[in-house]
Amino acid sequence: MITDKMKSIKKHVGRREAAKEFTHYRLTSVGEALKDTLDEMVKADAFTEENKEAALGLFDREFVDMLREMPQKTVKLGGKVQRYKNVEDVWMFIVKDLSLRVDNSQVVVRNEPSKIVSIKRR
Repeated sequence: MITDKMKSIKKHVGRREAAKEFTHYRLTSVGEALKDTLDEMVKADAFTEENKEAALGLFDREFVDMLREMPQKTVKLGGKVQRYKNVEDVWMFIVKDLSLRVDNSQVVVRNEPSKIVSIKRR
């Protein structure tokens, strides 16, 4: 039963190379939780490594599709940039005292350093 579901997932995901472009979303808390769960399933022989990669590929694709469909929001960021770097149009900022406001809603403040990654749209 799981194998049949994974075959349909593989078909839906498409080429593995196309999904690799967006694997950075796996570093989110949802992505980390998914990877941990899939690792446990592989260890319990409920999933193969191939099925795990197919599920992660589907996660990558669905995450990007979900972000594209979200209504446009205005996000305002503030804080003290401690470090930054740019490699191949991928910007990474380490920010301390981060404040985040979405469409004039509540401000979220984080005192510990936070990582912000920005990728140029292709």
